[in-house]
Amino acid sequence: MPYPYLPTDSITWSVPTANLENEFAGDPTSVNPRELFDFEYDLSAHAAFSNTATLEFWVSGGNLPNDLTLASNGFISGTVAELDSWVDWTGTEYERPANYVIAKDGSNFGTWGSAAAKEYLVEFTVSAKPNDDPAGDFTANTGVAIKVVNNFNSDRDQFIREYTAQYGLSFKVDGVLVDANTYIEAQNYPVLSANTGYLPTDPGYVAP
Repeated sequence: MPYPYLPTDSITWSVPTANLENEFAGDPTSVNPRELFDFEYDLSAHAAFSNTATLEFWVSGGNLPNDLTLASNGFISGTVAELDSWVDWTGTEYERPANYVIAKDGSNFGTWGSAAAKEYLVEFTVSAKPNDDPAGDFTANTGVAIKVVNNFNSDRDQFIREYTAQYGLSFKVDGVLVDANTYIEAQNYPVLSANTGYLPTDPGYVAP
């Protein structure tokens, strides 16, 4: 039945409270996004409309983790940007000290930002309405939260680059001192596996 809809028509959200499956697009698999990893999830599967119309979705409050997008069909996808490139740690216990200098022994690295926080919870609101409802009379909202887990690989690489910038060539490949990028590429470091951590909020949540 096209718009206008009946007062008895309604949209019901059923965002699960348990960890979701098949959200991580890659190997190893994961139920949460990790920074610098691909992420995909079909949120439309959790919105039911009592009518037969097709629903369209959008972010109506807050923001997704950087470089993730929500398509109008409810599909979340993208590659999560490095946390320290978009999270403002100012005023938190993870703020980088203004006078921070990497210690010669490296002991104070990882004491600020994403390396110290280890994860970051992003809360936002998603709205849905029938795609032929121009007035949005049947819009329904749900709160969603995605916990982004820190990728310590990027922190390790950042340490190597900052240490080299601070103290000059310090790392060797085949016994020869080389620049940071050459050293990182030569190590062929393995990718760390991810932890669980997708946390939907209550349906009544409204992002600030």
